[in-house]
Amino acid sequence: MANNEDEAEKLLQEAKDQSRHKTEPENEQTDTPPLEDAVADAYRRLDSNDLPSNISLRDDNLAALFAGLEESGELSELGNATADELGREATINTRADVLRLLLRYAISDIDDSILDRGKSGRTQYLTEVDDF
Repeated sequence: MANNEDEAEKLLQEAKDQSRHKTEPENEQTDTPPLEDAVADAYRRLDSNDLPSNISLRDDNLAALFAGLEESGELSELGNATADELGREATINTRADVLRLLLRYAISDIDDSILDRGKSGRTQYLTEVDDF
């Protein structure tokens, strides 16, 4: 019986160690490229159809909210207000137009440098394309 308990304790400890390793931030890896390089690479993969250009998520609450915003006619207002906050001019025709603006706004509100570094990655990619 004690042998089974020892084995169970050993397996439990191994499981704990494995889960700890999985929760470590991936940015601490030494071979992780800077965001600018990763974005430029993502544009290359988009060009070669190795990366989908859509982002999707499932969320019943957000789905219901956006359906309600559309039906109530408030979706365009939200999109225009978000564009104003970003200092952008935007044409709001679809839910996707508003979602793009909202994602950019949320990212800029949390860490504006992320969008700046993303733009640098795009510039890096476009410079490579123009050099051909």
